[in-house]
Amino acid sequence: MPILNDPRRLARLLASLNVQGISRPLSPVEVANEINVMRDELGGDAEEATRRLPVSAHIVNEFLRLKDLPAKIQDAVVWGESKSDDGSIGFSAAAKMAKLENGDDVLKLAAAMMSMARPVTKEEIKGVVSLKRRIPGKPIEECIAEVLDVTRSITIHHFLFVSGIKPHIARALVVNGVINKEPVAEALRRIFPTDAIKDVKLLNGSVRLTLGEEGWKFIAVYAERHGLLRQEVVSHMLEAEGFVDG
Repeated sequence: MPILNDPRRLARLLASLNVQGISRPLSPVEVANEINVMRDELGGDAEEATRRLPVSAHIVNEFLRLKDLPAKIQDAVVWGESKSDDGSIGFSAAAKMAKLENGDDVLKLAAAMMSMARPVTKEEIKGVVSLKRRIPGKPIEECIAEVLDVTRSITIHHFLFVSGIKPHIARALVVNGVINKEPVAEALRRIFPTDAIKDVKLLNGSVRLTLGEEGWKFIAVYAERHGLLRQEVVSHMLEAEGFVDG
């Protein structure tokens, strides 16, 4: 059903825009996809789509720019600031990264961010992107080294999926004050195709999966089959495997 004729779907979009905090129904990339769908339903009229949304044209463009990011990191984009512990990329930083014309450059910048012990700020990302755009012939590795002081030449080869998990599930993962990763990793590997999951990282309230392409596609299939948003998939899987508090 078109988003403009689906009150529940439209409500989720509006509840994810121009609100405080990081607890929103849709992820930034899901918002970008829904805005794009709305624009298409309006015959490609971006101005009319913006008029129906509680944000400025600039913010709408920031969201739509996320669709230019390499698919490997789109599911690592989150509300709020970037975090070094789970490798998530904050919305504002991601929108700035998307201004890089070369997708491999974006992946190298994302990998550099994730290799650092501290969070990288959106201003630092802006600095890297501005330097590369100002001097197009300067390798992205040199731009990163100059702004972030990271000299390793690395890139991202797999798909990253960062998702929050429901509080009662997060509580069930803690044993003697320590998050128990292995049972969760084993449970998820039973659900995903064989060898689709390369790594599982758990934190308080969130999970990061490193996936092969088959695993990344499986999330979309699972979400559609169960009528879920992508950000609801991991919680749904863990509940099905019996990870509940108490």
